[in-house]
Amino acid sequence: QPLFKLAYQRSTEKTAIAENRIVLIAISTYVNKNEIQPYFPFDISPRTLKQYPASLYRRTDMAKHFMASAVLAANGAESLANILGQEKELSDAKQGSGFSFIDLAGDKAGLRFGKEAVASSSKAKIFQKRIANINDYKAFMPEVRDLPENMSNKVFKQQYDSVYSTKYQTMIKKIDQRIANLEIYKQPSL
Repeated sequence: QPLFKLAYQRSTEKTAIAENRIVLIAISTYVNKNEIQPYFPFDISPRTLKQYPASLYRRTDMAKHFMASAVLAANGAESLANILGQEKELSDAKQGSGFSFIDLAGDKAGLRFGKEAVASSSKAKIFQKRIANINDYKAFMPEVRDLPENMSNKVFKQQYDSVYSTKYQTMIKKIDQRIANLEIYKQPSL
């Protein structure tokens, strides 16, 4: 929120999209630092003594999913973000924490957030103002705690068959609808 507030104060309509991309990259770098540090030739750790984990619904994995997807979407890689998010969950079902619609909802909410942040020059400026004035993350992250998670590959296949099944697609539509119903996206001019 403070970064978008600063972006709103210092940007113009011409520079709002670039400012929003910079803010998203900065936040994602902080949130996902452990995962992306190996890809940088220099240390990206903040220069502060204390580092605080970012979380959504008290889950650091949710913040990581959200921010990675937001950055990809804001930089024109929405399809890649969709594929990576889904494939990560399918991989987790085979060997990991299990398939999680909660994580997938974090990905999808991040995608929407990133797309809205750079939709157009005028919308980018409006977006900055809206994010600067929110009360908490529930303005852009829907309720997800009731969604299924921790499903092994076997359980996922029993319950959803595949990502092409009607049951799976219904769950995806449910997540998309929750995101669409968030007040921040229903306001005029965004």
